[in-house]
Amino acid sequence: MTFSTYIKKLYEIAKLIKVTDRNKNVIDFDIASKKIINKLKKFQIDNNKKIIFVGNGGSSAIASHCSIDYSRTAGIRAQNFNDGASLTCLGNDYGYEHVFSKQIELHGTKNDILVAISSSGNSKNIINAVNMGIKKKMFVITLSGFKENNKLKNLGDFSFFVSNEKYGYVEILHLIILHSFLDILMLTNSKS
Repeated sequence: MTFSTYIKKLYEIAKLIKVTDRNKNVIDFDIASKKIINKLKKFQIDNNKKIIFVGNGGSSAIASHCSIDYSRTAGIRAQNFNDGASLTCLGNDYGYEHVFSKQIELHGTKNDILVAISSSGNSKNIINAVNMGIKKKMFVITLSGFKENNKLKNLGDFSFFVSNEKYGYVEILHLIILHSFLDILMLTNSKS
């Protein structure tokens, strides 16, 4: 495989991204993106709201990357919960499946945005985080991949599913999706 072939394959996979809501309704990608970007615009004005990003492994790296970019570039309060001491403390006290949900219970508030990233869509700690976000009445965005019947796929207000079973493609497209919201937000801000 060449780089050009890889990029063509990435583009083909990107064209197949599905967006659904909690009721399993299929939503047009651009419509979902526009609604998310409009919500982000409000977050630029209302500093009482924040975005919380969660993920494991490579998805945790995406969460960290987006957290700083959304804060630095758009001035939106953003955080991720991947501090080693916090994870090991909560993992020890409550079990690894609760390392994110416990932090969301403590720090999440109504109408905050929770972005849950999981390539497989089946990570128990991510599912628990989303369930806590729903309980706290947060606006939930999920990003998953691999198999369409994964547990995360229809839990979000908007759930983005990448139909591929290779980590590289799924993770790259998750980052592209999240960066597209930020980049489009900043472009629309510069035009107004």
